[in-house]
Amino acid sequence: MPCIPDSYGGFRESGYSFRNWLGNVNTSVQTYFEPDSLESLVWVVNQAHTGGHRLRVVGSGWSFENIAACPDWMVRISNLNRIISHFTDEALTAASPLTLEWQRRITRPGNITRLVHVEAGIRLFELNQQLHDRGLALPTLGGSQGQLLAGAISTSTHGGDVRQPPLADIVRAVHLITKEGQELWVESSSQPLTHENDIAARLSCGDVQIIRDDELLSALQVSVGRFGIIYSYVLEVRTRFDLVEWATPSSWSEVSSFLREGITEGNILVPLLSNLPLPAIPPDGPSSSVFAGIPFEDSSRPRYLEFLINSRNGNQLWVRRRWERERADLELEVPVERTEFINEHTVANWILVSAARAIRLIAIPAILPIPGYREVRHIEMEVRALELDGYAHDPHVSADFALTASLNALWACDDLGVLGLAIDELARIVFDGRSELAKTGKRGVSWQIMSNLSADPGPNRVNSIEIIFDAATSSYIDFIDFLTVEGHGHRQSGYISVRFSSKSNALLSMHNVESSLAVSVEVASIQGFEHNDRWMRLIESRAIELGGRPHWGQHNNLQAYQVNRLYGEKVQRWREQLVRVVDSTNTFSNNYTEQRGLEPVGIIRYVTAVRRAAGRITHLCNPDAYWSPMPVEEVIRAFESDHPFVVGSSAFPPALGRINYIVRTGDESVPDARVIVAHVLTTSPDDTVANNLDSLGVCRELYLRIPPADQLRRRVTSVTRNRWGGVTALCNDDEQWRVLDSVAFFEISRGDIEYFIDRGGVETILLAKTHVTTFADGIAENNLSSLPES
Repeated sequence: MPCIPDSYGGFRESGYSFRNWLGNVNTSVQTYFEPDSLESLVWVVNQAHTGGHRLRVVGSGWSFENIAACPDWMVRISNLNRIISHFTDEALTAASPLTLEWQRRITRPGNITRLVHVEAGIRLFELNQQLHDRGLALPTLGGSQGQLLAGAISTSTHGGDVRQPPLADIVRAVHLITKEGQELWVESSSQPLTHENDIAARLSCGDVQIIRDDELLSALQVSVGRFGIIYSYVLEVRTRFDLVEWATPSSWSEVSSFLREGITEGNILVPLLSNLPLPAIPPDGPSSSVFAGIPFEDSSRPRYLEFLINSRNGNQLWVRRRWERERADLELEVPVERTEFINEHTVANWILVSAARAIRLIAIPAILPIPGYREVRHIEMEVRALELDGYAHDPHVSADFALTASLNALWACDDLGVLGLAIDELARIVFDGRSELAKTGKRGVSWQIMSNLSADPGPNRVNSIEIIFDAATSSYIDFIDFLTVEGHGHRQSGYISVRFSSKSNALLSMHNVESSLAVSVEVASIQGFEHNDRWMRLIESRAIELGGRPHWGQHNNLQAYQVNRLYGEKVQRWREQLVRVVDSTNTFSNNYTEQRGLEPVGIIRYVTAVRRAAGRITHLCNPDAYWSPMPVEEVIRAFESDHPFVVGSSAFPPALGRINYIVRTGDESVPDARVIVAHVLTTSPDDTVANNLDSLGVCRELYLRIPPADQLRRRVTSVTRNRWGGVTALCNDDEQWRVLDSVAFFEISRGDIEYFIDRGGVETILLAKTHVTTFADGIAENNLSSLPES
């Protein structure tokens, strides 16, 4: 039973207006909550469930889609942001709740592994600071630190660390608040983290359900908020470390040739890494035998690998690499006000004036010799140039805005294709501004090298989409080839970032690929360009064709059938765990999850054995599945709930319902068979068929007449059957009427009409019964009766 508090503590607001960071999702929310404790969070979830409200959790609002949006109830957990001491401060004491194996693992001399228990509402920036103070660090990070921990993990945020999977894979336990406010503590079964009694005593609710299950944990690692509200995580972190970074110029044609060679030879990155040049000047000095603490012989094994490519020119590319360096105890860098050139007014002024001059000196003279054309277009182009002049006099204009306005104006005035050099030059400025930090060697504390120095995303908004591929295939190379060719023909400008990381074990992670290495391709364009939306749609369409998976937190317009195709049996397994936790409740559902099919529907359960009693099948079983054994009565009840109008002897099984059982014998030569519920009309079993429907003959004619509605008792004299012998209709040859067996089944089930057989003056009442079977297709080997006893 859930532990429900009597009252709520925290902020609450009615009529709240939610707007995401990008500004493309705006929702009016009926009630918005910011709970200040675990108990208050439980109260919100319980009230949402009992009141029939939908509830979604929002973090920093950085998602480009409506993953968090809900017009009913929304909750922000940013006040739940503490590090909890259970797994760090007590690791060396007898009071530790950890298993002996985990205690040895984190205390073994020379082992860098550590654990931390932290509330899910903490921002990554604050988490990194607090871990640093404890001598710890996250092993990987994305490019920003402003996300709440729950949002970053639940959408599979990742870095570019070749031997590190996404953040979701460092989760070792999850404290979840799900339907009705029930608390779950979920951890691994193969590598249990805690002793059950010890951890239960440390949790505030005595009725927390403690579940040790690898499959459920892998589903919760990337949950997109559908399982409930995550209160806290136990994370596997590591001791503090420093990084050194360097970048070298290259081109996509050169890099892609080495990548294709690696795929062909089966050593994906080796040809590229062994051919990349060393930094021109080692940061430790020209005569040093090491590169910033890294021996030169290790330079071909970087920790981090990224390509930054100009989205309009593949010949402009930087390869960024990072190496873990010897412990140097570098000081933390203090976040400073942003001073990159991209926000400087002087640069903005220069950009605007240069673009206006290009229009006047190149575009307008080019059209003047064309009769009937120059009169209209001359004026329109001059107006564009005057607009740019006006922006240039604004002391608050940013370079981002200047670039957007200037490029849009140049594209609008380039009737004859004469402004290509000016457009390409401004596009180069866009790319250089975004990749400026890649061009200089730097070193420092790991989390400050891996990500921004502050949690502020800054004022510069971009349209961005990120696609993840299996790095062992050439699909991602074909995709980037497509981008470098198509990019120049669209009115967009930005960068392509290509990062590599280890595969994820989280079921719904984009990085859960077949090989050991995944690769992400992010395409970004400054917000405001005329073709951005068209460009993003084209990118997503082509990526899906090539088998790429869009990031859950960026532009992602997947439909349910596409999710099924891209994730296959992994999304089926994820849905199975969703049913396990939330059953059929839609409390945590929204438009995002419904569109993508992330709902408890279409579940496939494989039946490999059965239980029997007195020769009757009583349970469907699969010894490897958590739901086994399943009583046949529950299967029938769920089937009738999904298919209330599917009765009688149907020639075909109904469409997939919420939960579907499939007979799988283990013999690959025997096809799988769908379990269906057969609705049959019969008489009481009494060791004789004299009064059973099987004793009746076939209707003499196919009567079209139906009995009068006021005829409440109907005698059956004959039946019609299908080719398998199943009864399809009940008949009375004397009164010349016929009733479909499905209609008769309903009438008998409801008690509206009584059907009977009269043999020698003895009336026997017909009964409506159900049982599970497989579709009658002539294959006995895949029927339930062929399965072994469990």
